[in-house]
Amino acid sequence: SRADSWTGRLKRLYDDSMSFPAMKLFLIGCLSAWPAPAAPAQESPAPSSTEPAPEPAPEPATDPAPGPDQQAPPPRPWPQQLGLRSAYFSSLWSELDTVVLVPDLATWLDEVGRWSPRLGRWPVLIEDRYYTRLFVRRFAPQNLIRRPSVGVRLPAEPAALEALVRSRMVAAWAGSGAASEGRSMDDVYRELGWAPPGIVATSFADPAWPAAVTLSIARGQLLRTLDGDFGRPNGTMDPAEFRRLRDEVNRLFAESGWSWGRLGAELQALTLCRELPVRARASLGSSDLPNLPGAPALGSDPPVALTDLLCRDESQARTGVCGWVFGDSVRAIYMAMCSVFIQRDTISLFDVYGAGLDAPPYELDVAKEKLEGYGIEVTSLVKASGADLEGWRRLVMGGIPADVLFMNTSGVRGAMDLARGTTGRTSDIPPLSRPLALHMIHSFSLQRPASPSSIGGRWLDRGVYAYVGSCEEPLLAAFTTPAMVVDWVANLSPFLVAGRRYTGPMSRPWRVVTIGDPLMLIEPPAGQPRTRVKGARVAGKGETDVRVRLLEQLRGTEPPDAGCYRDLILLDQDDLARSLWTRDAAIAGPGEAEAMLPLLFEERRFSEFMSAYRLLEAPSPESKDMLWACQLPRLGELDSLLDLELLEESLRDQLMARDLESLMPHLVRLRGSRAARTAVESAIERAGSSLDRDQLRVLLGKY
Repeated sequence: SRADSWTGRLKRLYDDSMSFPAMKLFLIGCLSAWPAPAAPAQESPAPSSTEPAPEPAPEPATDPAPGPDQQAPPPRPWPQQLGLRSAYFSSLWSELDTVVLVPDLATWLDEVGRWSPRLGRWPVLIEDRYYTRLFVRRFAPQNLIRRPSVGVRLPAEPAALEALVRSRMVAAWAGSGAASEGRSMDDVYRELGWAPPGIVATSFADPAWPAAVTLSIARGQLLRTLDGDFGRPNGTMDPAEFRRLRDEVNRLFAESGWSWGRLGAELQALTLCRELPVRARASLGSSDLPNLPGAPALGSDPPVALTDLLCRDESQARTGVCGWVFGDSVRAIYMAMCSVFIQRDTISLFDVYGAGLDAPPYELDVAKEKLEGYGIEVTSLVKASGADLEGWRRLVMGGIPADVLFMNTSGVRGAMDLARGTTGRTSDIPPLSRPLALHMIHSFSLQRPASPSSIGGRWLDRGVYAYVGSCEEPLLAAFTTPAMVVDWVANLSPFLVAGRRYTGPMSRPWRVVTIGDPLMLIEPPAGQPRTRVKGARVAGKGETDVRVRLLEQLRGTEPPDAGCYRDLILLDQDDLARSLWTRDAAIAGPGEAEAMLPLLFEERRFSEFMSAYRLLEAPSPESKDMLWACQLPRLGELDSLLDLELLEESLRDQLMARDLESLMPHLVRLRGSRAARTAVESAIERAGSSLDRDQLRVLLGKY
């Protein structure tokens, strides 16, 4: 049977769990079809005083299949081994060409509880108006199913919820009898001979626990409970709290029964799915911290990234890699599902460093050449003088045109220093049109990751699900050069793993933060393509097949409503949605207009977007974001008093002063100098927060 075949493959894989020979032989055969890329070149020129020597590049993950008398090739570096294990486990699951949308957590757990090696797996999202659209349009399923609530509540007590989750997981893998007998997933893994690559730690009192469930099942990892209050994401953990957390994490690894404590062991990954501070002070001595000639003094016990402090031994040598997912359940589920199911095969590059900052190894031209050599599409490279504020705003009109963004800037937590002396703000980070993984070289971007008023917080709020960034001033050398990151990820090193340094002074605990799933790969398109099983998960009793329901609606006599437009856009029926809108725009209401805005935004249909926006009675924050992303690059062309008034009325919460300041030169141009002060005074009266009022009063002082 298929299940027996799956079990046998896993057993053969881990006959020797330390050296993984069966996995190597299996993958050599699988990967032999990949075209062998050129050997990654070493970086040049020679490093400066604050830039450590480059690390060796990985060898290509493509070997010829061994003949009958040949030995398997020598072991790969541990990042590649970790990536190969992740790729292998994923290859054992059928991926269904279906997305299921659910209304609540109880229904989500019931649906995910149907995943199994026998049936396969498929994305399950709690439906919302933003993250759902990003995911579904990028995944482009054959079947989209809307499932009603199961009508029950999950247990309120975390311990009872945990017991329910664990029993569902065991039942899916080994049958309901195994769950009733008290067997655990640890037992199941041992019976199959599978050594988990890592631990996913969560608290079932934290809203991010569904992400932990997703990543533990999808990656074959251990699910562990990590309770306790350690602080908020924007905060800094004190040394005593950090020691308490570190000891608890180490206990989880030590009691697992699998090897850990060194790079290349069985357990190498830690994924934290819960609220924790982004930084910690750990009473580190000067010998424990980076010490680069010419670098500024670090001071006493500086704060460092929590995800870089964990997974180290007493000497601060790295023993594993750490990722982090936090936030409400809707976003946490979205982040985990993106990591598991979204294909990442297009990359965009935005490079300020070629515009005057002398950092040749970090410039993105070399990364572009390498990406193209590996067969990965580069959708855009904006660099040098073109990487100014205008160039950025024009790039992101309609969203980022790629699955992954490499971005080099400098600045602080709320501002990006761009080319030609221009500055981008958090207000310049747009709504996305697809899920995004981000590698951002920028000081302080993740200093306050839970605050949308910061650069990093804004990116996460907008839909970034994997992020390499920094929580304080890290020095440029803390980041692996983009070209080297490309070499590693193109040869099956996980994305977050590739973003760290593992040799030299910058391999010590420091300030690079890794958010997301540490086992997530960016697989080159030339590798094994993902294939999906069609028709295996169809709408059951009481469920809605969205495609079938749409056909029924469109055959009726009533014009399409807001839900119809949203579903057409979800299913990538853009031409049909647009033609219906063109036909019925004159009779459409605010609901239909708001449903169409994302498509008009993504396609940069500015005139139609403005017409639809005017129909809104109470624009949502996302609608306002799209309006400003459309209009900011085009303010110099603004010649309509009606459009000017619309922008004045659509100043964004927490950003009112910044929006109005951008509008001021054009307001004065069209209405005269006296209109400036009147506009600020009117905005102060409408402001709903003390932050907006205070910033607007400062702006008023300029006029």
